[in-house]
Amino acid sequence: MLTFFAKYYFDLFFNKEKNRKEKEITTRLEKRISKLEKENISLRDDLIKCKLEHIDEVMRIERSLNTQLKTNYKNNNNENLWAGIDDIIKTIECVSIESKIGGVKTNLK
Repeated sequence: MLTFFAKYYFDLFFNKEKNRKEKEITTRLEKRISKLEKENISLRDDLIKCKLEHIDEVMRIERSLNTQLKTNYKNNNNENLWAGIDDIIKTIECVSIESKIGGVKTNLK
């Protein structure tokens, strides 16, 4: 029994440095994990925000298209109809270009 206690305290005394280093490594890893989890949450929030902005933009284009089509349908004027459709296509192209530029900016963070 005495040898057990002697061995226990002997190991405890001589392994202090090893135990301290292991605790430091564990602490650093826990901090890194915490930082990565926070970054993950932030990136998820950014993704949700971008998806909502995209949905809003698509709905705006859809409303604009519906307005153009309703107006031109009532007037029975085909030239205005195609001009309205061309405007919508240009708007979609502009939004597409802006979203690509925005995507590049967010990747540069």
